[in-house]
Amino acid sequence: MALLLPFAFGAQFITAGQILFGIEKPYYQPGPLRSADYLVDLGDSGGTLRVAPSTGKFIEAVRKTADQAGFQAGTPVIDLTGRSPGTLHVMGASSTGQPWLIGNFPGMPGSNRVATQVLKGVACPELARAWLLIEPEGPFRFPATITSVFGADQSRDFSIAGSFSSPDPLSNFTEARTQHLMRPTRSIEEASRACTEAKAALAQPGSINKSEARE
Repeated sequence: MALLLPFAFGAQFITAGQILFGIEKPYYQPGPLRSADYLVDLGDSGGTLRVAPSTGKFIEAVRKTADQAGFQAGTPVIDLTGRSPGTLHVMGASSTGQPWLIGNFPGMPGSNRVATQVLKGVACPELARAWLLIEPEGPFRFPATITSVFGADQSRDFSIAGSFSSPDPLSNFTEARTQHLMRPTRSIEEASRACTEAKAALAQPGSINKSEARE
């Protein structure tokens, strides 16, 4: 039994070290957990969240941008940044397709195809109302052509309603990238009709979406 004591103490030491490392360098966070002293009120959608000050200021910027753009809570939004889980939630949006469309991360091929299939499964009345969240220079962004899945041209059928800077975890949060909240410019009827036609065309044998062709 005495021979096992060093191993037991060693295991506890390793566990304590891993916990300490997680506290000091939490995954995809801008600093140690002890610095997360900024309180964000999520209201009816989830109580209060304790985050790092830089994250809290980012959330405030997102909400301010959405408010100034006239965004209404519950409106569907498609996140095409590929890297912004939680952003739609804090702005009160309804996530179209999935809460987070995982972007083109290294070693994770097939993101465009997955996103295309997800959007194909969303009803046209919802897609016709959807806003977009994009990051034009983002490393994990989806191609602008992906909106052709529902008969939309990103540059023609949407306009920039507001912009904000999003901290980039790849730079250890020392740099930021610009994200745009895009408002649909077509009527719901026109957008829904174009969506129905686009999905019918994609259902034809041998058809391929432009974004899928990039992979």
